[in-house]
Amino acid sequence: MYEKAYVSQIPSNGYNLVTFAIPFKHPIPEPLKKCTPEQFGEIVLISHKLWNIVQTTSDTNSYSAYEKELAEEIARVKKDYERRLATTQEERAALERTLAEQREATQLLKQNIQSSIQDCVNTSIVHTKETHYREIERVQQFYKDSIERMERLQEGERGRLLAQLKETQEQLKEIQTSVKVSQASVIKGSTGEATFSELVKQHTSWTNIEDTSKTAQSADMRGMIGKVETLFEVKNYSNDIPSKEVVKFMRDMEVHSNIPYGVFISMNTDITGKKTQVSIQWSSHGQLCIFISKFLETDVSYTLEMVEQCSVIASRVYSLQHRSDVEELENYKEKLMQVKLIITRQLIEINEMITVMGHDKKLLIDNITKQHTMYKTTLEKMKVGCNQIIELILGTAEEEPMSTSTSDVGGDVGLSDVLETNPIVEATGKKGKRKKKGDV
Repeated sequence: MYEKAYVSQIPSNGYNLVTFAIPFKHPIPEPLKKCTPEQFGEIVLISHKLWNIVQTTSDTNSYSAYEKELAEEIARVKKDYERRLATTQEERAALERTLAEQREATQLLKQNIQSSIQDCVNTSIVHTKETHYREIERVQQFYKDSIERMERLQEGERGRLLAQLKETQEQLKEIQTSVKVSQASVIKGSTGEATFSELVKQHTSWTNIEDTSKTAQSADMRGMIGKVETLFEVKNYSNDIPSKEVVKFMRDMEVHSNIPYGVFISMNTDITGKKTQVSIQWSSHGQLCIFISKFLETDVSYTLEMVEQCSVIASRVYSLQHRSDVEELENYKEKLMQVKLIITRQLIEINEMITVMGHDKKLLIDNITKQHTMYKTTLEKMKVGCNQIIELILGTAEEEPMSTSTSDVGGDVGLSDVLETNPIVEATGKKGKRKKKGDV
């Protein structure tokens, strides 16, 4: 049995965990279970006040005193309310009077501002009309003077432009001819469709060049470089030549062990496994095989001349290695090794020279191409300018009408605004000066 409802109180995280004991027949109401700790604290406070009232009203005398005190408090609160209500009504009336005065002042200020704005607008309209008329007269006079000057200069200017056009066209023809003659073998776009055989015929005197691509193990072509029989393998791939093609070519050379010289050409791309643009490889029979990557990017004439010079070396080395006298061949083995080493070094220098020449050729072609483009653009601009001048003088060019309306008063119109789109001013300048020769 519990003598008091309060059992215990434990502080926890800013709250008190309080335990009360109530009879089993009085269960806790459901709303009370769902209220928050703050709401429950308010309920406890109200309960405390209610308990005090119950204790106070249990005595009749105390109740009468409390009732009297309550009546006095109600009267006091009512009197205070009436006083505040009267004060509020007075303040409201004062605010309404102030608001009415401010409205009258605002209306008067608005009328003054509108009157000032209208005066400024009227003054601006008069000033703008006068400025427009003066500007129109000045621009019209400028047009008239410019047309008269253009009429006087037209014949001489037209003759000068035509002479300059003719001179530039002749220069372009000379440049095109020079480019076509000196760079035809280097520019890939010009020689991309040319076959290796056509280039050989154009730059060399090699003979008996025949197609052997349909014959097994015979490379692509066979012919004579001077007195040296040679096998040719020519590839025109868009990607790098795979190493299996090199292996196949060396196998063909082994099959034709009686041919001392082999040339492997890649027209546009690199050869896999070959680190330089020009490289060599010796077969087991002492055959010299030369490999050339990106053939069309080299100086074709110089490269073919180098191939021809190497054929003489290949023939001599091959002859030494196939001497019939065994004892004499033994004596030449060391010399052959030295010769092959020297040839390799020389080809490295040749490869470097070809690289430098190709770079210089490319720079020269780029410069000529840029100059050609510049000349062509200049000529086109000169043609357009001459036609515009002629059309304007002959009266065939359409001129935009100049508006003289003064209904828009957004601002003054200056001479720079009128002349900004004037074709005559653009062509002659502010004072009608002629452009210098070469100006675009």
